[in-house]
Amino acid sequence: MGILSDGFSKMVIEIGMNELKHPIFYNSPVGIRFEIGGTESVYLNGKSSENFIANPAYISAAFDRAKAIYTNLPHKPNILRIDGYPVESSVHKVTQSICEAGNMPQPHEQVVRRFKWDEDDDTLSQLQLYWDLERIWFTPDQLLQEVIKADIGGYNGFVSNVYFADTHNCILFHLYDDRGADLVAADKKIIRPIYEKFNRWILDYDREKINSIFIK
Repeated sequence: MGILSDGFSKMVIEIGMNELKHPIFYNSPVGIRFEIGGTESVYLNGKSSENFIANPAYISAAFDRAKAIYTNLPHKPNILRIDGYPVESSVHKVTQSICEAGNMPQPHEQVVRRFKWDEDDDTLSQLQLYWDLERIWFTPDQLLQEVIKADIGGYNGFVSNVYFADTHNCILFHLYDDRGADLVAADKKIIRPIYEKFNRWILDYDREKINSIFIK
């Protein structure tokens, strides 16, 4: 492990997870789940198919929501982590694909670990790429857009695999795809302003649970 990966892991523990586990919101004591997709049709013909063209209006609306939340985070994230799974390709090829798709420089740190999704599954390799955002010029726009497009015709390696971390204040922003985003933290006070400002975007399915966290 290295400095960035160690810092990320310590933040995850501070937030209340023994390890990073999906869905992030449901595995964290304090968090908000946002609906990102909005009301526009995902595809131009209003149907769901890999052969259809994603609706630019839908992508634009989803990006606006994701960017607004990112911009209003209490502090800028200092670590970016993107995961990949080099099953048939080499670690180098997966790294290059991620960097090219996200228009990112080479990562400052990488970790390869072996894991299983479930006890009965085969063991897989997970590639964790880390960037120190305090050492590079970084704006989130392109990467947020690419995550939003990932499951609707873009680079699908970004689906659920991109994490923006503020390890100084223990805040994790996880835009998992075009549908939604999780924001979790060690202390509800630090993300309460976002809960209040973007309350209308909270996923209705989880609204009661989220309200119970912040209205106590």
